[in-house]
Amino acid sequence: MEYNDNLHNVNPYPRNKRKSVLIIVMAIVIVLSLGYIGYNFHNDYVLGLQEDSYVQGANDGMLELYTNIIESATQCQQIPFAYGDNQTLNLIAVECLQQENNNGN
Repeated sequence: MEYNDNLHNVNPYPRNKRKSVLIIVMAIVIVLSLGYIGYNFHNDYVLGLQEDSYVQGANDGMLELYTNIIESATQCQQIPFAYGDNQTLNLIAVECLQQENNNGN
């Protein structure tokens, strides 16, 4: 009986077919990688915009607060500040107290 070695080396996928499958798989991996990288860049960009908006809003709010405090102080109005557990502190400009003392004397 003669032994035929060619039967054991039968490859169900010819060399060209394996190359094609490998190229397709690598192309899919590259496309998915680029998509993931693009998605991360987009998320970082959007997060940066949101953070900038948040900081700008906080700055605008603080500027409005300071403007209101100064306007109230120049009109000799008490400025109530709430702090802690339901505690309030009333502030008034020192100039207003000096005016009151000068008017009273």
